[in-house]
Amino acid sequence: LNLSNNMLTGPLPPSFFPLSCSLQHLDVSKNRLTGSVPRQIMNCSSLESISLDHNNFSEVFPSLSSSSNIRNLKLASNIFTALVIDSDGYCSSLELLDLSFNALTGEIPHNLCSKLPKLEHLLVWVNHLQGRIPSSLGSCSSLKILLLGHNNLYGDIPSDLTHLSKLWWLSLINNRLTGSIPRFSNGNLKLLQLSHNLLQGEIPKELDECDNLVDIELNSNALSGSISDRIGRQHSRVELLNNNSLTGGIPESLGDLSNLLYMDLSQNALQGIIPASLSHLNIGLFNVSHNNLSGSIPQT
Repeated sequence: LNLSNNMLTGPLPPSFFPLSCSLQHLDVSKNRLTGSVPRQIMNCSSLESISLDHNNFSEVFPSLSSSSNIRNLKLASNIFTALVIDSDGYCSSLELLDLSFNALTGEIPHNLCSKLPKLEHLLVWVNHLQGRIPSSLGSCSSLKILLLGHNNLYGDIPSDLTHLSKLWWLSLINNRLTGSIPRFSNGNLKLLQLSHNLLQGEIPKELDECDNLVDIELNSNALSGSISDRIGRQHSRVELLNNNSLTGGIPESLGDLSNLLYMDLSQNALQGIIPASLSHLNIGLFNVSHNNLSGSIPQT
């Protein structure tokens, strides 16, 4: 049943979900629906996907329980304040949970992985979450996408996240995270977005082993040390390292990144020349301003 992209208003009536419900897919996204979501929605055990995103649902989403067979739950862009997981059971089927752009408060549950053992996509960016990132997220062995950016999270990035061998997109931007960057060496990691935090220390050499990294965003932190001559390898398209305290020179080998589209190394403490090898790049943005560079600008 697809009722999306209309101008429906008011609440979802409880009678919409009878006890004999055999509905598998429900999409009422992009409407103007309000109020709370009826608890009867959880009685419909045949439901596999629910899309309620882009409405004005509020309060608390009904408790997920072990009787649920939901695989995809899309709740983004509403006014939800919390999601309740049944303390007596777990939702063994859930693979995608999108709660982005809501009003969630509190901390990330420490038992999230044990309650949602098949979780692959956790999207909770742009909310009001607080506290630390629980190290137990490292036990979500199926996790592929973890988006927790634009919240009020603080503390270290748990090193346990490096155990997520299937993870390919990690975004923790715009929080208050401190400490150093964990030593990710995951060959599946494609997007690493840690900008606008309070991270310190050097960029881990282990990132050189992440052969498929295409997006590296570490800007606006307090990172120090030099730039690795192999970071991102030849797959990189975006490298944003500006607004840190990086020192040393610009590696000549960065000119080998033939796929690079954006490079911002500005507002650091880099020294030396701009390598002539960078002139070979067909690049859309190249910024090395506000450093201590010297010598001539490559002619091409």
